Amino acid sequence: MTAKSGSRNGTKPFLIGIHTNEGPNPAGDEGRDQAAENLSRWMDGQDVSYHKIVDDDSAKHYVPDERYSWAMRSGNRRSLNLCFIGRASFSRDEWLRHDAMLRLGAAAVRGWCDRWGIPRTKLTAAQVGADHAGICGHVDWTNGKHDGTHTDPGAGFPWDVFLAYVNGGTPNDQFVARRRRALLLA
Repeated sequence: MTAKSGSRNGTKPFLIGIHTNEGPNPAGDEGRDQAAENLSRWMDGQDVSYHKIVDDDSAKHYVPDERYSWAMRSGNRRSLNLCFIGRASFSRDEWLRHDAMLRLGAAAVRGWCDRWGIPRTKLTAAQVGADHAGICGHVDWTNGKHDGTHTDPGAGFPWDVFLAYVNGGTPNDQFVARRRRALLLA
């Protein structure tokens, strides 16, 4: 591995950035199930890197958590970054066809939240701009910090489903809990 990364210089990460693979990722002879591995090989020596890369059947650890990856411009030192093998142009339905990938990514994010004390909540662009701790899309960094042009993971990304998995449940579990709370308050 020759990943571009750097020293955090004592900065504890408090932000988790969610990205998609918008650049090259040739499937190669191995096929789609090697997508995370192929992207990690391609990144060797490039000016981009992530802590973890997730496809439909694996979560490839690329940059050690104690170092920062080159993924979110001026936010690199303060963030941990996960890249899904997907596109910002994916529709919600297309994302939902990759349930295993969403679950693998959520497990990685849940582990980071537990290890680093990062809240398991989705931040708005304004919250990112105000340096809140939590989980955001690269687009939230772009809009909140006015830094860059990235739009990933895209408008179709199923944040509700992903966060349900991050929080250890399923989207249906959260619906049932909200309904139960509503009935108790009625």
